[in-house]
Amino acid sequence: MGRGLVKAVVLAVALCMAVLGLPGDCPVAGRPVRLSGSTTMGPLMARLIRAYQEREPDRHFLLTGSGSAAGARDLALGLADVALLSREMNDPERAVCARNGVEPERFLLALDGLVPIVHPSNPLAGVTAEQLRAIYEGELRNWRELGGPSLAVVPLERGDESGSHDIWFRMVLGAAGEAAGLRRLDSNEAMVRAVCAGPGAIGYVGMGFVDGSVKALPLDGRTATVRSVLDGSYPASRTLNFYIAGDATQPVRAFVDFVLSSQGRRIVVESGFVPHDRP
Repeated sequence: MGRGLVKAVVLAVALCMAVLGLPGDCPVAGRPVRLSGSTTMGPLMARLIRAYQEREPDRHFLLTGSGSAAGARDLALGLADVALLSREMNDPERAVCARNGVEPERFLLALDGLVPIVHPSNPLAGVTAEQLRAIYEGELRNWRELGGPSLAVVPLERGDESGSHDIWFRMVLGAAGEAAGLRRLDSNEAMVRAVCAGPGAIGYVGMGFVDGSVKALPLDGRTATVRSVLDGSYPASRTLNFYIAGDATQPVRAFVDFVLSSQGRRIVVESGFVPHDRP
């Protein structure tokens, strides 16, 4: 996805939030469909909403992105109709849902790969999970230790509410503890901008956010592609998920049906992600 398209889609998210939402005290029948959660999924959701409104122009949406954990919490508390999670809901989140009488129903939207990214000037040809652990633990501090220039390594991280952070920590860093004081970014777009601006920086984004302003690195000798994500050989593959309440309204289910339709699949592909049932 090019930077211009990313910016346009992010603007669409803002428009959805500012224009498409109706007042919060509207009756249930007239209120917007409320989506909350993953910032990775936000730009994709904005495109899906725009496409859906071409056929249902009177349907309104409110899209907010504060991370996967926030989406799960909002669904449990009745503050969202759709939770967007770039990972599966965990046991504590399901417990909160149960305590609030919510039975979460999961829909697998797409697959994704978390991709290590560095500045385009960085000569590194690839990175291993072991090297990443050393970087994020603060043990590997200069790129010359990996055959690069004599330049300080600047690891960038996502916030604790982020599903990307959860997957990165579990799949890549394992039991490693992060060094204190890492700079934390609140979105994939912010991560791309920070890495582009920092010759010594290293971070990670969903594969749909990689563009020419940064350099994507193979991880453990594997490149994130449709094939490697589908067959699970890419070591940082993940799922992008919809969760709705079991008693979700007809407008909510109609939108979910559209997202999972052939038109929705095309938008998933155009956004740089992998439909989970791609032949």
